Amino acid sequence: MALQIQHYWGGALALAALMALLAVSSARRKAPTFDETVHLTGGAAILEKGDFRVNPENGVLPQILEALPTALTTRTIPIDTTGDSWCEIRNWDIAADFLFRSGNDHKAMFMAARTMVVILGVLCALAVFAVSKRIWGTPGGLLSVALFALSPTMLAHTRLATSDMAATLFFILSLLSFQMALEKLTPGRALAAAASVACLFLSKMSAPLVIPVLALMGLFKIFSRRPWLIVLGQSRWVLENHRKRGVAFLALLLLTGVTTWISIWMVFGLRYSMLSDNHGTDTLSHRWEQLLANPSPPVAAIASARKWRILPEAYLYGYAHVFSDSKRRHAFLNGEYSDKGWWYFFPAAFAMKTPPETILLILLGVFLPWLPFGGRGSREKDDDGEKAPAIDRRKLQIQRLLPYLLMLTVYLCVSMSGNLNIGQRHLLPIYPILFLIAGGAAVPLLRWRPPAGKLLLATALVVLAIENAMIYPDYLAYFSPVAGGPDNGYKHLVDSSLDWGQDLEGVKKWLDEQHIPEDKTYLAYFGTVDLTGYGMPQKRLLCYFEQNLPIVFPLEGGVYCISATMLQMAYFPWFAKWNDKLERSLEAYRRDFQLLRKALNDRKLYSRLIKERGPHYWIQRYRRYEVLRFAKLAAALRKRKPDHIVGHSFFIYNLSDADIKKMMGKETP
Repeated sequence: MALQIQHYWGGALALAALMALLAVSSARRKAPTFDETVHLTGGAAILEKGDFRVNPENGVLPQILEALPTALTTRTIPIDTTGDSWCEIRNWDIAADFLFRSGNDHKAMFMAARTMVVILGVLCALAVFAVSKRIWGTPGGLLSVALFALSPTMLAHTRLATSDMAATLFFILSLLSFQMALEKLTPGRALAAAASVACLFLSKMSAPLVIPVLALMGLFKIFSRRPWLIVLGQSRWVLENHRKRGVAFLALLLLTGVTTWISIWMVFGLRYSMLSDNHGTDTLSHRWEQLLANPSPPVAAIASARKWRILPEAYLYGYAHVFSDSKRRHAFLNGEYSDKGWWYFFPAAFAMKTPPETILLILLGVFLPWLPFGGRGSREKDDDGEKAPAIDRRKLQIQRLLPYLLMLTVYLCVSMSGNLNIGQRHLLPIYPILFLIAGGAAVPLLRWRPPAGKLLLATALVVLAIENAMIYPDYLAYFSPVAGGPDNGYKHLVDSSLDWGQDLEGVKKWLDEQHIPEDKTYLAYFGTVDLTGYGMPQKRLLCYFEQNLPIVFPLEGGVYCISATMLQMAYFPWFAKWNDKLERSLEAYRRDFQLLRKALNDRKLYSRLIKERGPHYWIQRYRRYEVLRFAKLAAALRKRKPDHIVGHSFFIYNLSDADIKKMMGKETP
């Protein structure tokens, strides 16, 4: 038996170990990405303060797991709940204070958090193998897990401290455990199904998408011709009556619902209020009235659940935040901008960021198993080793694959109809399902005569491995050769599909190696790291978050480090396409700051300007001027080939004074 288990699982474990090695080693070379800062801080706030307000819109279970090593480390300085950031619940400032301004070893903290996610990724890879093996047999299982382990997309997010990998794991575990319970219902399988669904609902706000799939699985079982075996201790029943099956399925659903409900309350400390009883203030990042302002069925359900206190307030607040935030979000695709997205955004992102050989194997997996010469796949046995009733093997494969196809359909329909087009990572839960489909090509390809199928399969995997090696460690920036490769990815997608701030560490290392003076270095950064705390003293151009440095400095010749998202002005779309109107606006702001710059040497004039208009006026004017000035610079740089690229997401330009004058025209204050 041990040899049999080793035979089945040895290859899968080796591939999962390879994936873990690649993920961990590449993670060490990457800076914290955009969402990681609030994930880690949110988890620390939950564990240390019992407060759920820092990052309510993401699942609490991943945050807790990611912050657990930090909470158990005595060297870590606790979160400060006395500062202005906490009192006003400015999430990103709280994270910056905790991670970069308090003396904490942020690199060690992030590495520990990422390692926890790598563990989840390994479990997900093994779950993919288990599911694929049940459907297609060992060859199909090994092909599916190989595609998972070598996928740039899975490797990119297996090493990041976010909720994406946790959700991906528990989506597939929920379907697998529910499917096994519907094949043979035992107390262990019922509890596994309930626990998987509970973990999913604690991991991501997209969890409700699994509900219609589970319901359809139950309906198919109720009206299926195959008997449903119920085992309780030494007692065994075979349910053949539709009514009895319906009762059993409702009991399973009830157990799952109650387990999920109890689990949510327990994780939130059996407390309704999201406000900590002993810390800080009652401030929320967004008012409830603001989140529930636009009526819709989901919002009405959240409001009712809040009124009757059916679930913890923090949990409901997270859902309300997600619904409110996803209505309009700035998006970029192939040089175009939109705040409502495109229905084809995710299909386009998938096509551009998935290796062609993977897509080929997925397409072969769609067709080959059902052709007359297709392989039969796994033996006709249940997963517990008992002989299955007489049934066509292909029909059994379809039955076992169907829940995942339903999940794929539901997830894609919801994703393509939504407005949240900010990153390919939102497709992560469907990738394991696509790898399952590809697993169906393994047996037909291996059985082809002459051995053209084996050659095709081997070639596809070798090319995938070569592509993986070539993109290491920049997995997040992978783009298919069909899309022009990673160096041209910024022309198609930005944000978490390419530039999530991960290459700040690479820029820092490159600048140190080049020994470039700080006063000759300019930085435009998309991310949430506090640049000063991270040791980046360069002059700050436009950044997504303001970076608290003295304002009003001229643009001169030097080294300009521009991240792809900022280069494309993805979150400032009104200024992305430079025109005469923007030029006139920039000139007006320039005159204001030339006057202010002159006033720096005239105390009376300076005092009069500040008194007449107030400091807040000048701060607002500078922010808009900063955007306009950078927009003009970015428009010129997009037409220029960079002198160096760091990690495929940060562009380095060596510009002379003459270059700046040509791009910007008049001298800028």
